[in-house]
Amino acid sequence: MQLNKLIFGSGKTTLTTGATTSVTAANVCDSGIISWVPTGANASFTLPTAQTLVADCIPTVGMSKMVYILNAAATSSFVTATSTGLSVRQASTTGATFVITSSTPTWLTLTTTLASGSDSTVDVNVDKYTISF
Repeated sequence: MQLNKLIFGSGKTTLTTGATTSVTAANVCDSGIISWVPTGANASFTLPTAQTLVADCIPTVGMSKMVYILNAAATSSFVTATSTGLSVRQASTTGATFVITSSTPTWLTLTTTLASGSDSTVDVNVDKYTISF
């Protein structure tokens, strides 16, 4: 369990370029930044399950972990899908997916709402910032 890295993690994880990727609980818990270059029009990025996040780094109700998702592609965007036990909260809407574009840096705050093995639940709060140059 990575309790000493709860807020930002200790570094950057760069995922292999491709049309799809799945992020592990270790990626989320051990990193402050996750970078990926998506390829293809239907690229997808899947977050780990609530159970694995609770087991690895946010074991108690109310504990949170922040991670910055960096879309390292020049123009592509990708859909981020959630796994079992995750609930997305984004700009007053809820759902199972959200899009990360190349021009919108995105912070995820993952907060444990139920720590109970396979019944664990984690809220995923999505904060996007538009950057203009």
